[in-house]
Amino acid sequence: MEASKRYGVDVKPDAVVRHLSVGECQRVEILKALYRNASVLIMDEPTAVLVPQEVDVLFESLERLRKEGLSVIFISHKLNEVMTICDRITVLRDGKKIGTVNKQDTSERELARMMVGRETFGVSRDESAECSSIPVLSLENVSALDKKGLIALKDVSLQVCEGEILGIAGVSGNGQSELGRVLAGILKPTLGKIILGDQDITDYDPIQYTQAGVGRIPEDRHSGLVEELSVAENLALEHLGDFTKNGMLDKKRIREQAEQLIQEFQIKAKPTDRCRTLSGGNLQKVILARVISRQPRLMIASQPTRGWT
Repeated sequence: MEASKRYGVDVKPDAVVRHLSVGECQRVEILKALYRNASVLIMDEPTAVLVPQEVDVLFESLERLRKEGLSVIFISHKLNEVMTICDRITVLRDGKKIGTVNKQDTSERELARMMVGRETFGVSRDESAECSSIPVLSLENVSALDKKGLIALKDVSLQVCEGEILGIAGVSGNGQSELGRVLAGILKPTLGKIILGDQDITDYDPIQYTQAGVGRIPEDRHSGLVEELSVAENLALEHLGDFTKNGMLDKKRIREQAEQLIQEFQIKAKPTDRCRTLSGGNLQKVILARVISRQPRLMIASQPTRGWT
């Protein structure tokens, strides 16, 4: 608790780590690094699973430690954070150093150009666009317990319509993870109903959710992959039946699908590469490709941009 207060990183000292959310686990890792009074601190994507308020607290701690003489190597995809906390910035692309610049001599746009090798293009959306009023998913007074048997969701009702993106916001550890698991069929609600179109899917298991047309991008990308298997095998993992004939896997078709998706989603890997050798961003692309290629009726995306610029 003393180290937590000193560095402004909030943790629950009595909690069992396996009961913590991904964001809370990240705070524990950061605190472990800070309290050892190291002279050089290497932080690899430390904010990937933190909400903006937690990032602000972390940066305040780093600035205080910098003034006390700590040197920090801050590795991140997030350009706004790099421009906020760093003095000098080195850009890598395809394993090669592209250049090192002083913060005051560059901009986010220029850093993005250095990172991807071309001018980037933003996405804009017409705010006047109207979505269909036909509900695809409805939650009716859903309640659920967390891993410790405590109430995580209480009387939650919501609807998602055709052509609509519904955002769920909140500080880490306030029910978002449990809601995602409920919507994926992994966690059964204690009360309430889940309706997909005209189907009551409340008691469906994860396989039945997939068959009903629900795609899932998990909060922790590592939980959505078998990292000892190849990229091709992971891309086929949730629908192996489509690649099976007479009880045998059609490895040629699995590889062909992988080659197509690798090109379409710009995954920097070969079909035969084991997923454990991929970067975080490319692991996320594998999951995204697997989900979108199935053209789901509804997609549940928990923190889908982690590891991406």
